[in-house]
Amino acid sequence: MTNSDPIPAPPRAPSLLRFLLTGFGFFIAFAALLWWQQNGQGSLFSYPSDESYIDLAVARSWAETGLPMLGSDLVPLQNNGLWRAIISIAVKYGMDLAGSPTLLSLLAGLLSIPAFLSLSRVVAVRASLMWWAIIAWALMGPVIPDAFTGQPLTVGALLILCALFAHAYALRSDETPLPVAAALWIALAALFRIEFVALWLACGFHVLLLRILRRVNAGYVTLLIRWLTGVVIFAIVLCPIIWWNMRAIGVPWPPAPDTTLTLNAVEHPSAIHNFAVLGLSAAFSSIWHGPLLENALLKLFAVIGVVLVLVDILRKQLDWAATTLLFGFIVPFAFAPFYPFLGVSGLPALMTALTPLWLLLIGYTVVAVVRVVDRLVEKAQLPLPGKWVSVIVAVLIGVIPLFAGVRDQGSHWREHRAAQGEQMEARAALAKSLSAKVVSKETVLASDAPGWLLYEGYESALDLQGRLQPVLLDYVTASGVRDADGLRDYLAFRKVQYGVLWSHGDAALMRLFECPADELPPTICEFSWRADP
Repeated sequence: MTNSDPIPAPPRAPSLLRFLLTGFGFFIAFAALLWWQQNGQGSLFSYPSDESYIDLAVARSWAETGLPMLGSDLVPLQNNGLWRAIISIAVKYGMDLAGSPTLLSLLAGLLSIPAFLSLSRVVAVRASLMWWAIIAWALMGPVIPDAFTGQPLTVGALLILCALFAHAYALRSDETPLPVAAALWIALAALFRIEFVALWLACGFHVLLLRILRRVNAGYVTLLIRWLTGVVIFAIVLCPIIWWNMRAIGVPWPPAPDTTLTLNAVEHPSAIHNFAVLGLSAAFSSIWHGPLLENALLKLFAVIGVVLVLVDILRKQLDWAATTLLFGFIVPFAFAPFYPFLGVSGLPALMTALTPLWLLLIGYTVVAVVRVVDRLVEKAQLPLPGKWVSVIVAVLIGVIPLFAGVRDQGSHWREHRAAQGEQMEARAALAKSLSAKVVSKETVLASDAPGWLLYEGYESALDLQGRLQPVLLDYVTASGVRDADGLRDYLAFRKVQYGVLWSHGDAALMRLFECPADELPPTICEFSWRADP
């Protein structure tokens, strides 16, 4: 194909082998560097997130008892259910408990490389774009740093990559859109965070728009049936979680701690609409202020990439499957209906899954700029060999966003290490305090961050955020205590003796546990069984 062709022939899809080897090389080198830093500081397999230690504690109990439970409490599995199951299986077959989240996430990160390359080859068959994109995915993408957080963000990103590939491939080929494979991948991701269901709704919106533009051959009825088939797949995949939640807590799905919808909203249906608008705003804000697009330069490259992709689609230089790259503008609309019931706690994981699309848009801008500069150099007739000039220009232009992204990665990594160090110091101080107070592992505790306590063997530690005992959500919310008397009665019923508070932001909770306000958290406070006169 030459530039003089009036209608460019579809380029031949390049082989993935060289790109795979390049991606694996950069990935392993970057992961080894972070591993070495963590190991040198003695913080390898130490996680700053309380949620990570909850997952480890539940997975260990699951591996030992065959049931997801802590002490005598059956644990609901609305969040990270599949992740806890995978860790429990790994631990049962000999993997180290503390290291399993990092090792499994790094494995998922390696598998994300062929998935990312397959997606990029489907939406834009250009070798130059794939060269830049695979290096950017290894160095700028979230997969490697997220692997050291103890959370299943990398695994979720892998599943969504596979879903996006299946969705885009069905649009390019003669297959009917909305393939079952895409629904299955998203359904598996929903076993980590239910918010991923919004991606299937986004797939439906995307195909509907293409059908209105007459870019897909299937009829509306066919598309509706295939989309509903995906909904049935979701119901089947989520059935074990719903069954277990019914057994553990008596309801199919507990409410989210930070949900904005209350029962009063049923009397005022307009409130649901208002909450949905807030969800739309929150979703768009999380995109533009996320770890990648918070950088103004990268945001500019991404916006230019959107324009260039649309122009090339209209010029028939790209297939309409490339509109998959614009999912970032569709997902917020798909998430809005779920916001009143789910809150915003799952938005970071949902938006992290869209990172490869933004990277490909940034890479598309890089490639387009290089091509323009290459033509200008060719017309200038410089004395230097044109090939070498093009290579130098390509390297210089490609390094600009890459350098910005790597610099941001370094900044976020330093923040991660700082939070990790603070948590390690706080946990060491807490361990000394527990030992000084002669608090045994059988003592019933209540904490706003019980993960580390549960990991250390305090299986009777209640979760004041309601993640492990959703009944507590009747008395507390994400912003603080809602019913102090009801919370006191429940804690007295559970025979709580101490409270371990990592935050002193809620005055009602501080009074309930008689905590001194001048003591730095985490604080061990005795529980007052009787209300103040």
